Amino acid sequence: MQHEVDLLHARIMVDYSRTHRRRGLIALLVLMAAMLIPLSQTGFSAQSLLVCGAVWLFFAALWLTGLALTRHRYRKYSRVLRDSGVDWPSNPSLA
Repeated sequence: MQHEVDLLHARIMVDYSRTHRRRGLIALLVLMAAMLIPLSQTGFSAQSLLVCGAVWLFFAALWLTGLALTRHRYRKYSRVLRDSGVDWPSNPSLA
């Protein structure tokens, strides 16, 4: 029974890994739009633009780190599925 649970977990991780890129890009776009609110209140000065740019770059770096971790997990769990002989569609863009 544990083997089936491990395979189900691997399949969930593979499927979930495929959504990281899209979810992260949408979040970065929403963050960029949301930062227009404080900018409109404080004015579009060089200092406030620099702060908002730094905040956005911080979250972009977090997204890239998460993308690297997601790719690692995708390879790990797709290998588990492949070794067990489970028929599943692969996504070569994440491999």
